[in-house]
Amino acid sequence: MMKRFCQVFMLLMCAGLFAQKTTEDVRVSSYLYADMTKVDDAAGGLVIKFSTPSRTRKVIAYGWSARKLRKSRVGTDEDARQNFKPRLAVMTEGGKVATFAKLPHDFYDVCVVDYGQMTFHEGLTLHHLAEADSQPDEKTAQKFTDEINESLGLRKDRIGGWEGFFDTKQIERVQFAEEQAGVLMQQLRKGTALAESGTKLEGVVHSIDVVWVQKTMGEGSNSWQVIQRQQLYRGEIPTENFFRHVQMPELSGIRIGAKVKTLKKVIELK
Repeated sequence: MMKRFCQVFMLLMCAGLFAQKTTEDVRVSSYLYADMTKVDDAAGGLVIKFSTPSRTRKVIAYGWSARKLRKSRVGTDEDARQNFKPRLAVMTEGGKVATFAKLPHDFYDVCVVDYGQMTFHEGLTLHHLAEADSQPDEKTAQKFTDEINESLGLRKDRIGGWEGFFDTKQIERVQFAEEQAGVLMQQLRKGTALAESGTKLEGVVHSIDVVWVQKTMGEGSNSWQVIQRQQLYRGEIPTENFFRHVQMPELSGIRIGAKVKTLKKVIELK
C-alpha cells in the first residue's frame, strides 16, 4: 500500500513540475501581434509543417517591407498599424501545422518560440541594408558587439539604461550595415515585476527583440543609440533560463504572393 502511494505521489509531482514548466502568462504581450479582425484583406497565406508536435509552440511571421526601420508609422491610426505588426500563426494538429492567413505580398522571416521546450528558432534578416560580403572582420565585429552590449545593457553610471525593466540581457546575433546594426537579443526580468493592475507577476518576464542601433557621432565614440525596436515575443514563464537559440536560414525570406504557399520542406527543429 505504501509503495503504491509513493508511486502515485511521484507521478503527481512530475505532472506538477511539467505543468509548471509549460505555464505561460501572456497578459504582458497581447499587443505584439496583428489583430486579424482588423488587418486588410489579402489573398496570400503561408502553411508550415513541423516534424514534431508541441502544444507550447508559437510561430511568428515578420514581413520585410513594413518593418519600423523601413516604413514610417507617422499619420497612421491604431487600426492601420495592425497591418505592420508581426503575425502569429494558428496552430493545428497538436502544433505540427502553422497557418497564416491574409498575408500581403512580401518576403517573410519566421520565428518559432517554444516556451515548453525553451527553444527559439529563427531566420531573421536583422537589417535590410546588411550585406554578407561587407560585414566587419571577426575582431572588429566582436569589438562593435561588445560596445552594443554595453550600450543596451544596464548602466553602471546611473539607474536604468535602455529597457531598464529587464535586469538580464543576452545578444544572440548582430548584422552590421555601415554605421547601423540590427541586433537580436533576449531579455529577462528576474526581479519583482508587477502587472498593470498592480498584481505581482509570479514568473519571469521574457522578451525577444530585434533592436536597430546606430553608432553615435564623435571621434573615438564607442557607444550606440537605439533608433527602433520590435518585440517578437514577451511572456511570463517560470524559468530564469534564456531560450536556446538556433538560426535556421530556411526560415528566412519566404516569398508570399497572391495565393497560399505551403512550404514543401517539413521543418525539423533541433
